[in-house]
Amino acid sequence: ILDHAKRGKTIVFTEMQREADALALSMGQKFKCKALQGDYTRESTLSLFRDGTFDLLFATDDVARGVDVPIVELVSVRCYPDLR
Repeated sequence: ILDHAKRGKTIVFTEMQREADALALSMGQKFKCKALQGDYTRESTLSLFRDGTFDLLFATDDVARGVDVPIVELVSVRCYPDLR
């Protein structure tokens, strides 16, 4: 992420919500980041991402449909860690 995103806004798509949550939890030790939830917090999370409160967002493919965030430096679409 550091090499490719150049510290700009980054969205990482995961296969399942628990993977997004786990990545946000582990990466949160080094970066300001959040997992995008499919519930009522979606718009508030996107608003914080847009205004730069955090620059690393983890989301599932289906939850992220319709996300409109200008100037995203890096989007990773194949981050499927084995969390079994």
